[in-house]
Amino acid sequence: MSFQASCPACAAPIEFTVDSSVVTICPSCRSAVGRADGALENLGKVSDLVQTDSPLRVGLRGKFKGVPFELVGRAQIRHSAGGVWDEWYAAFQGGKRWGWLAEAQGRYYLTFEKELPSTFTTPSADDLEIDQEITIPTMGNMVVAEIGSGEFASAEGEIPYQLVPGETFEFADLSGAGRKFATIDWSEEQPVFYAGGELPLKSLGLAEAASRENPERRVQTAQVNCPQCGGPLELQAPDETQRVACPYCGAMLDCDHGDLKFLKALGKKKVTPRIKLGSVGRFDPVDIEADWDSPREYKIIGFVRKKVTYDGIDYKWEEYLLYCPRQPFCWLVCSEGHWSFGQGVPSGDVYARGSVAEYDGRSFRIFDRSRPQVDWVIGEFYWKVSLGETVKSSDYISPPWMISRETAVDLNEERRKKKNRRKKKQGEVNYTLLHYLPVEKVEQAFGGIDLADPTGVAPNQVYPYKSVYKTFMMLAAVAIAIGLLMFATSSRRALYSKSIQFQPNQPREILQPLSTPISGGDNIEVKVTATQWVYVFGEIIDTKTGEKREFGVPSGKAVYLSALPKGDYDLRVRAKWQNIASASPYFALQIREDVPRVAPLIILIVILAIVPCCVALHHLSFATQRWAESDYSPFQSE
Repeated sequence: MSFQASCPACAAPIEFTVDSSVVTICPSCRSAVGRADGALENLGKVSDLVQTDSPLRVGLRGKFKGVPFELVGRAQIRHSAGGVWDEWYAAFQGGKRWGWLAEAQGRYYLTFEKELPSTFTTPSADDLEIDQEITIPTMGNMVVAEIGSGEFASAEGEIPYQLVPGETFEFADLSGAGRKFATIDWSEEQPVFYAGGELPLKSLGLAEAASRENPERRVQTAQVNCPQCGGPLELQAPDETQRVACPYCGAMLDCDHGDLKFLKALGKKKVTPRIKLGSVGRFDPVDIEADWDSPREYKIIGFVRKKVTYDGIDYKWEEYLLYCPRQPFCWLVCSEGHWSFGQGVPSGDVYARGSVAEYDGRSFRIFDRSRPQVDWVIGEFYWKVSLGETVKSSDYISPPWMISRETAVDLNEERRKKKNRRKKKQGEVNYTLLHYLPVEKVEQAFGGIDLADPTGVAPNQVYPYKSVYKTFMMLAAVAIAIGLLMFATSSRRALYSKSIQFQPNQPREILQPLSTPISGGDNIEVKVTATQWVYVFGEIIDTKTGEKREFGVPSGKAVYLSALPKGDYDLRVRAKWQNIASASPYFALQIREDVPRVAPLIILIVILAIVPCCVALHHLSFATQRWAESDYSPFQSE
């Protein structure tokens, strides 16, 4: 049942349409009006809403797990690190239950207030550490992804809690496997726990909003001028940009929804990106193994060059910030001419401890731990980037993938410790999943630009000739299958089988016809067995043409003759043995046609293996180069 009244600040009519809502925003004077014990209270005025690129709006109806809901309100919360995020309030079944739908950087998180068992003690913000793992009842293990604070900046519609404009609060975001998401909110006297997960809009039944995810953005680019040099700047994401580095004068500018303020000069150094800012690239999900439904176009809006220093030598690489309306930001990273496409992944879906990391069923190996520093920057960014900014970084590889873990580094931490100063723990851990992208694919994505060829081997570069192993295995399998088939179908037809002994006073040669005509087209096996050594010489003679095929075979061995033409043949046999003056030992002479052999199959497989063996040696050299710059190389000797 709706409740209508007059705004205590301006007397304009206001309405509570949901029985359980606590605050409504007066549409006339933008005062936050709270109700308690039947009395209305003016909680203060909220600022005008910041225009964002959200496809959501108050009044949209949807359905989650079969239960209908309506978006009845929104709060805009200013993050302590800069920027705002939208939090929408979904009234389920007329307000019998409330859902919190948070929207940030193209991602959506639906959570519900959850009462935890009395045996579970909700930790305070001071008790938590970034990347700490805690076990939440019914939610399982979750990772502390962020500890921060926010300020209620603006709102509209109806709110299910006491929203006081300008009031600040602390929070911690937790991430769990399977895109689980939770928040601990310390805005009230007792901490409140919200549990849920990251969801696509289509799973919320917000058909109208989902259809608005893809059209051209409503928040137009902002045409502004650098306050330092007056150079023209076009902001691509004015609703999310926090920092702008002027490409003309190198000034670092603070950005508050398109309003620029000079912060500092970056210096006279100038770095030219390999790909110009403003360039649009079309990326195919097949090339980067992404779960997109179709190719996406991303515009380069920011450029960062970073460096790490080892033994006095600077190692530098480039990172390009990619922007696509209503999609999460992505990265294009270039090092030594090698490119990778990066996307953020939830902290809870990554297990990274010690020398290994696991994500999406794939195991990664530690490659590098470092403290990269921002060496140069131009363009616009969704965080407050600064020259000299440093993070703690760990890179894990499983080509063509790399997992990069970054946490902020507080350069003043040791100084505060010495002065015994306390500062609220704030920060976040970010994981980026990078997929190696061949340079020709990058050139193709940006319309055929010409980029320099890469040098060396990239950490997540796939060995280019791995398909040779698969081809060899397939050919070897085919050869073995053919061999088995031949063994199973060979006739092994007997042409001659007799036990022979030569006497000293008799001719030492016999001439007899083969007992079976030769069918032709198949090999011939001649085999001799005896209890003593004997060497048998023979000829197989075509009765029509007189052509001969000679053979010699010692006892205990067999020889193979190539196929003979079809027809009748005679056999002439001679022999020699150790004591020629005495009778020869008895020996059995067996001649068969169509007898399978193992040796040719082995020789064929050995020949087929020559190429993959050479490739394996090259592969080893490739892997050695990959790990050459890593302190965790498996090729390092102790």
